[in-house]
Amino acid sequence: MKRVARLLPAACLAAALAAAPAARAGDSLSEQTLGNWVTERSEAVIQISVGAGGALEGRVVSPYRAAVAAVAARDRTARGELILTGMSYQGAGSWTGGTIRDPRNGRCYHARLQQVDPEHLNVRGFIGLALFGRTQVWTRYHGAL
Repeated sequence: MKRVARLLPAACLAAALAAAPAARAGDSLSEQTLGNWVTERSEAVIQISVGAGGALEGRVVSPYRAAVAAVAARDRTARGELILTGMSYQGAGSWTGGTIRDPRNGRCYHARLQQVDPEHLNVRGFIGLALFGRTQVWTRYHGAL
C-alpha cells in the first residue's frame, strides 16, 4: 500500500506531461480561464496559468480565510504547490486531458474545466469516465494576495 502511495505523484506527473498541448492563440475564452480562483468551499485561492510546456496549471497561492490557515498546517497542500496540471484547450472555454490533486486525500484524478462565464469556472475531477466524479464551481478572486 505504501508503495502505491509513493507511485501516485509520479503517475500524476506522467499524465500531466502526456497532455501538454498549448492553448490556441486568439481565443478569448482560453485567456479568461487564467487568473486567481477561490475554490467552492473557500478553502484556498488557486492561480491558473500557462505552464512551461504550454499546458494550463493551477497552483495554491493563498489560503482564503484565516481559519483555513490552521487547517493548512495539517493539510498536504502548501502555498505554491501545484494541484492542477496538463490541461489542454478544446475550444469554447473547455479544458481537458489533465489531472487535479485533491488536497484532502492526496489522490490524483482526471480533470475537466469549463468556463461558465468570466466569473465562474466548473472544475470536475473524475476516475475513468467523467460520469464518475465531482464538480466544483470556482469563483474568480479579485482581491489582493
